[in-house]
Amino acid sequence: LVGGDADLLADCRPLLQCFAENITHAGPVGAGHSMKLLHNYVSLGFVALLSEAAACAQRSGIAPEVFVDILAKGGGGGVALERVKPFLLNGDNGSLRFAMANAHKDLGYYATMAADAGAVGEIADAVLRTYAQGSAEGGAQAGVLDLVTLLAARAPAAPR
Repeated sequence: LVGGDADLLADCRPLLQCFAENITHAGPVGAGHSMKLLHNYVSLGFVALLSEAAACAQRSGIAPEVFVDILAKGGGGGVALERVKPFLLNGDNGSLRFAMANAHKDLGYYATMAADAGAVGEIADAVLRTYAQGSAEGGAQAGVLDLVTLLAARAPAAPR
């Protein structure tokens, strides 16, 4: 993700191709960084949402295979589910090795960017709190996929 002058990017593209598989011009200077934060927010948000739903499914007696199968056939399918699926089906966290502390850090940067832009941030705040609590409960180096286990073990919230 590159922000800056498009002509300068064209000149630098051969060098960037030496170490970058995908090169996308995101807009003016700073847009590459902003797009990275947006991407991480959406990706980590999907993982948090799937983790909470999987924890609820687990507590409700839904088999992981059924949970994954139904989501994959509907609106829940996608890259995030494919990354979470090995963990749900057999405890394999190799498909998404990303520390809870890194997720928390990236989401904090996103929240700052959104606030600076005057953008709505209620969902981002909830995702940030989820990773902050996950990091506190599981440890900073716990993987983001550990959210499923942490959320399933957490005591239920007070009635709303």
